[in-house]
Amino acid sequence: MITKAGKGLWANALGDANNGFTGTTASATSSTLKASAAPGWTVNVFTGQDVYVGSVVGTILSNTAEVLTVARWETPGKRGEKVAAETPEGTPPFSIASGATPATWMAISADTAEPKAADTTLKSEIKTSEGGLLRALSTFTYLGENKYKVEATFKSNSHDELPVTIAKIGIFNAAKEGIMLFESLLTSTAEIKVEGDQVSITDMVTGS
Repeated sequence: MITKAGKGLWANALGDANNGFTGTTASATSSTLKASAAPGWTVNVFTGQDVYVGSVVGTILSNTAEVLTVARWETPGKRGEKVAAETPEGTPPFSIASGATPATWMAISADTAEPKAADTTLKSEIKTSEGGLLRALSTFTYLGENKYKVEATFKSNSHDELPVTIAKIGIFNAAKEGIMLFESLLTSTAEIKVEGDQVSITDMVTGS
């Protein structure tokens, strides 16, 4: 089911080609970038977009008048890596891409409540630090006409709290937090009993 926030993400991704920005970095941390010259941005105008700095990229979770907060720094083409990319150093130029970051991060939960369009988070999302059941970057496949699918595989490790029965997924545009585009109950639950158990999940999307 597409969420209300997801509809906004979808519209921005397809229709807003003039919401980018270029500037120079004043400073950066593992989760922020401060722009030089006080650009005076509108608060949260860039939420859901990507900022590129040198060889890394970050999905913007929020922004103030001069600071971007990102989910983490990632390497383009390797965004599914468990470890974040290096934090930008010095004062390099940066660019905020127009449109919205693709929503292909799959999160899982044991919650069985019916999804609601107003939901913005996945209730009881599994977030165990360093666990194998953390959000995974899905594989996108276009199926023709009005269909596509996203697939992800989760494999438990020693950090996960087991056993757990997976019942619901959410599709987000960031490795943490971010905007939830879809929320769905699985057609059948999947029990993860011990370390090393894994499950592959496919979410089919049909447009109208």
